[in-house]
Amino acid sequence: GAELRNATVNGLDGRPAASVGVIFGQDGLVQISNSVIGGVNVGVSSDGGGGSVRYCDVHDVDVGLIGVPVDETNISADPDYDNPAEGDFDVRDDSPIVDAGDPGLICDREPVDAEGACRLDMGHRGNTPAARSR
Repeated sequence: GAELRNATVNGLDGRPAASVGVIFGQDGLVQISNSVIGGVNVGVSSDGGGGSVRYCDVHDVDVGLIGVPVDETNISADPDYDNPAEGDFDVRDDSPIVDAGDPGLICDREPVDAEGACRLDMGHRGNTPAARSR
């Protein structure tokens, strides 16, 4: 199956009537993790192919998930982007997606926090030197 990890999917202002952030079909298991999906009508849609959405921020959508099990590790919060209208999807240190990724994944490229611990950020900066830390 396919995996989508640490992605940022953001729709357009004045979104079309049937916009979907991520859609997958019946051809295999898809796992989405540590990603931020928003600004669309439907966050994630599956038509029976299985899969999971875990440790994701699915926000500013009319319907979060279709055909995908709800997982308590997901959040629905404004990620507090710096300037998305100009394509700047960096976040501030107090963003809810900072240190909110899967704690079971290796965190070897993000900065550590004051206690020397590392937890992945959600979104495209996760597990990169550009990630934030609390």
